[in-house]
Amino acid sequence: MNKIAVIIILFIFSVQLSSQTKLLIDDGAGILDPYSDSLLIKKLAESGIEYVSILDYKQKCGYHYATIFQKDNSIFINIADCHKNSLGVKNLGSSIVKQLPEEKSILLNYAIKDIIDNPAENVVLQEPEKEKTEIQENKQQEEFADTRLPVTKNQHITRYFFTPTAYSLEEGELYYNTLYFLIHDAQYGISNDFSFGMGTTVIGFPFYFTPKLTVFQNDKMAIALGDMMILGTYGTKFFGNLGYGVVTLGNEFKNFSIGIGSLFLSGEDFPRSNKPVVNLASMVRMSDYFYFVSENYYSAFKTAVYGEYWVSDPTGYEPFGYPELDYNDISEQNIHVLFGITGIRFINKTKDVVSFQVGLGYFGLIPGKEPTNYAGVSDAEFYPFPMVSLTKKFGLKY
Repeated sequence: MNKIAVIIILFIFSVQLSSQTKLLIDDGAGILDPYSDSLLIKKLAESGIEYVSILDYKQKCGYHYATIFQKDNSIFINIADCHKNSLGVKNLGSSIVKQLPEEKSILLNYAIKDIIDNPAENVVLQEPEKEKTEIQENKQQEEFADTRLPVTKNQHITRYFFTPTAYSLEEGELYYNTLYFLIHDAQYGISNDFSFGMGTTVIGFPFYFTPKLTVFQNDKMAIALGDMMILGTYGTKFFGNLGYGVVTLGNEFKNFSIGIGSLFLSGEDFPRSNKPVVNLASMVRMSDYFYFVSENYYSAFKTAVYGEYWVSDPTGYEPFGYPELDYNDISEQNIHVLFGITGIRFINKTKDVVSFQVGLGYFGLIPGKEPTNYAGVSDAEFYPFPMVSLTKKFGLKY
């Protein structure tokens, strides 16, 4: 009998564990610090709710999704299921921002448990009223609907096709990107402000490192400093370095970035050079699963051009002679370089940490004014090409 009783108890205990509610929290209002976060984990566990930070997409519907956000001067919490159906919204007030971690965890624990246990009964908390007119009720319903934020967030805010935004990865997040499956790179969030990455091609040449430090970030703007160091790995001595600063204006769903950098190149097959680079990029959400993405670069360099002199044709086929280059008569001509990619980002509907980018790229050379009496470059050249890339985030934190 004792063995049977033990088996029954273990079975009941295992059923209780397996039925425990898992919860992911997107703290968009920034009210949770590490200490209050740890307190909330303990209090929710006592209420039978497992507060986690990593999402297992194979068990996506085994989670509830909480979003903490600010509207006007109040903090709200919205909880939804895996189908994005809201279970309820509570107004946590404005004073929760200034409360102690213990008090924050108590209020959040109560609000979360109440919404999950009573999903049909929760609306935005307001002061009790004795009477409500029909107009007041309609107004309350509009305000309630307006407080609900979409559960889906932009998991790919830190980059466009290749160029980075000023927004940073969170600590512990790993970002993988590939272009044509020929170029592969990864970026890891060492802290919430600093990330470090590296990449190369399928043949291992060249190899590059990409650290980035976000020095300022809020809901409307971010500023970052970064570097891309490029090394030749074999076959030729090659070194390149692009130090840059980037400002991103907008939010995670609609933003515009301006980047300015300096590209240094040195190698066996070309002289040392230091060129400015300007980058303009944008991202606009067209729906939860489609984004318009564009990035464009501009740089310039000078090329040597040579004077011309005419010689007579002894064969007589060219009665007016033909030109020859005078390599002792050297001048310079500006060449403007344009490069860009514009296309669509498709977000995977079942795993929003995976996206595909399809677009049209271009590379163009536009010559400046050709020096008089010199054999310079006179024709512009443009080369369009298709672009396909895949991105994925690991260690997802909501």
